Amino acid sequence: MWTISNDHDDRDGYRVDVDYTDAELTLHTDFTSFTHMPGVVVFHCLHPAAEGGETTLVDGFAAAEMLKNENPSAFAVLSETPIDHRNEIRDDEYTQSSSTPLVACAYSKPVIELNDERGYAQIRFNPRYRSPLRMNGRGTTGPEEITAFYEAYQAFARTCSDPNMPIMRKLEPGTVLFVDNFRIVHARSAFTGKRQMSGCYLFRDCLLARARLHFDNIPC
Repeated sequence: MWTISNDHDDRDGYRVDVDYTDAELTLHTDFTSFTHMPGVVVFHCLHPAAEGGETTLVDGFAAAEMLKNENPSAFAVLSETPIDHRNEIRDDEYTQSSSTPLVACAYSKPVIELNDERGYAQIRFNPRYRSPLRMNGRGTTGPEEITAFYEAYQAFARTCSDPNMPIMRKLEPGTVLFVDNFRIVHARSAFTGKRQMSGCYLFRDCLLARARLHFDNIPC
């Protein structure tokens, strides 16, 4: 369990992270720097902001499909180019005041991951946790490929921000929201006043295994 708040008195330890401010969080999926990303994010609204702080949800699979139809070359780049995702944690609670940060890395993972049937398996999109591409690195052979990747990445970001894509909701106290972190790209608007959320991460496999006890239409 964790608590996110812009109020220092409410935090479960100090965090050097924009999440714990009143600033906007742009569209992303969580923990892209983990090889095994958490499958489900659970948000529990404890205290809504005075103004702003809306939660934005975008179907990443629908955005990928739109990109494939409108910009096939960009889709091919994002689904076929393995890139590295990296997060350096400089936080006293995790590093015990060490000057050396903790580093989480997920290597050679595409932004749009397809399954064996060329269907959508996972979206791994977080500009803050994306390592820079290197010349002649994984998936690139020169400046043309690097330029093509960044252009494709921007194209996907624009597609996710298409006016017809987002669902925006201001969560009320007591509201619990489950977000499919493999599929849904989410964001938070800037806000004023105190905003406090608690939540946790769930393993997707464990959740689906439990759900199959009650529902017959959940595939393996």
